[in-house]
Amino acid sequence: MVPDGGEPECGIPPSGPTAHGITQLALGPAHSCALVGDGTVRCWGDNRFGALGDGSRTDRAVPVAVQGLSGAVQIACGGEPGCAEPGASTLCAGGQTCAVVEGGTVSCWGDVDGTADPDESFAAPTAVDGLTDVVEVAIGRREHCALRSDGTVQCWDGRQPLHSIEGVSGAVQIAVGGGHACALLSDGTVTCWGAFDYDLTNGTNDQHGPDVPPTIVAGLEDVVAIATREKHVCASQSDGRRVCWGTNARGELGPAPEPPLTAVRPVVEPRLACGAELALGAIHTCQRLVNGHVACWGDGLHGKLGRTLFPDEDDLLADYLRSPMPVEVDGLSSVRDLALGGEHGCATTETDLLCWGRNHAGQLGDETTLDRASPTRVRW
Repeated sequence: MVPDGGEPECGIPPSGPTAHGITQLALGPAHSCALVGDGTVRCWGDNRFGALGDGSRTDRAVPVAVQGLSGAVQIACGGEPGCAEPGASTLCAGGQTCAVVEGGTVSCWGDVDGTADPDESFAAPTAVDGLTDVVEVAIGRREHCALRSDGTVQCWDGRQPLHSIEGVSGAVQIAVGGGHACALLSDGTVTCWGAFDYDLTNGTNDQHGPDVPPTIVAGLEDVVAIATREKHVCASQSDGRRVCWGTNARGELGPAPEPPLTAVRPVVEPRLACGAELALGAIHTCQRLVNGHVACWGDGLHGKLGRTLFPDEDDLLADYLRSPMPVEVDGLSSVRDLALGGEHGCATTETDLLCWGRNHAGQLGDETTLDRASPTRVRW
């Protein structure tokens, strides 16, 4: 809460054991994965390109173990939104997953080359040659980036082999979106690079195009975490506030003045003054609060905000199924971890793994393909 003095009284977010020993969640456009404390990984949902790593290309509506993987310490999921749709373009990038393994190597599976050809994808983990001393991996549509222990960043995709990102050093976290990437630096600033249809870098509307070099985001400091997805970026600052920039067509930046495409600016909302980690979907955003609840905003179609916005939702109301103001996800409390996919979300508590939103490929893990406007228990 924010008292009369204006400074937030935040408290401490929930911590402790999580359901099934899960230590991290990662979600792709239409698949979900969970890292377990014993170093194994389970995935579920869209598997047309082998993104579940179980050796098949069959969608799974319940979690399955990734084959031949042990000692995983961090995971990431990616791919292009809409690629799992029936009749999707053959040019889109399919679902993919990567894991950092003990010792600093990386293994990936799914459409790791972004070819959208199931016959050229990997249905089980395959080591990425040339990567060492990795502490974090991140995936966008086709792009993969790895943060090394010395603070440097290396990236690769189906068009470019593994290469170092010149001009980036002292990185402590990375995030990859729809053709772009950002790094949080040790001094609390953020640098971004890549392809920008919209100004995702320094807010002056003069850094956009197909190949923007690493550029410090102007006016942004004291950042402790970053997140990005397709066309928007958010950063958490040390005082618990958030700053977002990019496209805002469905309210994914939160309460904002017109025009919908905005530059870097703080989004101050009292209920989120004590926010913990941020998670971004394709056109919606969620944040775990220190009280253990979750608030979401942006596009609400398919129940991705975790609650029913109107009593009689259907596609005819699609233009109205959005909320730029944060709404709390129904029935979630004591949340330990939060992740978003293209149109779905998942969270862990001490006793449950819960997911909500779109479910056409079984990405909610509840043994159905029914969309859910409130959290449903994953059938672990």
